[in-house]
Amino acid sequence: MGDPSLNSTYAKATYTDPKTGAVTKGSAIVYTITVLNTSKNEAVAIAFVQFIFSSQGEAFFTNDGLSTVTPKISGDSTKVPSQLQSLFTS
Repeated sequence: MGDPSLNSTYAKATYTDPKTGAVTKGSAIVYTITVLNTSKNEAVAIAFVQFIFSSQGEAFFTNDGLSTVTPKISGDSTKVPSQLQSLFTS
């Protein structure tokens, strides 16, 4: 359930909340990552993000059946540390 191109298939799975009647449809599982501006060790936080998007980091996820996507910035791209700018699209 990690491939956004299959959202129409995932949406066939639904859950209806018995209390409210609200229906939730399935969709791709998407993870987010950030470097907090209050981080006590920004260098380590940046290194962690760099690892996640390295070939070793991607292998870690794909070995467990998760697919990776090109990351996208949602928010102020000027706030992304310069060491990470090349990893993302706006």
